[in-house]
Amino acid sequence: MAYSARLSEVEPIIGAVRTSGSTGSWYTDAIDLSTVRRARFLVIVPTLSGGATVDFGVQTSATSGGAYAALSGASITQETTGNKVFDIEVSTEAVVNASGNQYMKGYLKVGTATASPLVVCYGAETPFKPASDTATGAQAANVYYA
Repeated sequence: MAYSARLSEVEPIIGAVRTSGSTGSWYTDAIDLSTVRRARFLVIVPTLSGGATVDFGVQTSATSGGAYAALSGASITQETTGNKVFDIEVSTEAVVNASGNQYMKGYLKVGTATASPLVVCYGAETPFKPASDTATGAQAANVYYA
């Protein structure tokens, strides 16, 4: 029998950031750690020039609208050359154990010169099925070819 679950149902997009080719800071939507057991942030950095820098890290908070603080060990070293993909996986259980916080966000910063990096966050091992029920507005549409 063919496996019937779609990847978007097993690992939905739960956060995203697309910059507009400028400098600044951006965040994903707040991610409720009770809805996923693991989160995977893919940070896609195009070729950088003109001294552009890209920083990315995961931040946590006790409430979705609260003050967010950096999660130690869940960040990339400042990128200055680009043309790379970074993969940051976070165990939500470890986040709760380390910080006691219930929410997290991905934080992206472009400094010095303009650049257009992209962040996509996937959730995995959700307690609810299908997992796509935990998807946010970051996921515009699913297209299936089977």
